[in-house]
Amino acid sequence: MPGHLPIDQKWKKTMHVPNPVHELEQRFLPSLREAQRKLQACYPVYEFNVWSQPIGQQTQYQGHDMGLEAVFPKASKEHANNVALIIGVMHLTTEPKLHEASVGWGQGHAPDVCLELIETPVALTQGALEEVERGLPRLIETFERAIAAYNEREASRSPT
Repeated sequence: MPGHLPIDQKWKKTMHVPNPVHELEQRFLPSLREAQRKLQACYPVYEFNVWSQPIGQQTQYQGHDMGLEAVFPKASKEHANNVALIIGVMHLTTEPKLHEASVGWGQGHAPDVCLELIETPVALTQGALEEVERGLPRLIETFERAIAAYNEREASRSPT
């Protein structure tokens, strides 16, 4: 499928990541924070948040997501009020897997700008992280295009 990472046998042969959350934060949070600063300067009416948080705490399937979100406070009820770039891992206490590297919208009508780099979960290895790291510029660029598309749509709907 276009846009997905090349999943091949080399991923299975590379070393697993000993401290997945730390590794994710070290690799990705600096770039996400830089994108947040840049976008907040360009679009001061929107709210931009970078996060890194555990998921599935009440289950045996611990995970962790991190990302960058844009919130559109004046969105109408029928339109998406946010878009997010998310990188996520699952099954941290058993066999960690990288399951998400995407740009997607919240509920409601939204511009057709999105990206998924991972089609199905893959073992969390150094090789898998390197592939996502190589795809990070595409994720950030898609996130920026999504915000620009939303901004254009809103500008065209606003009375002059």
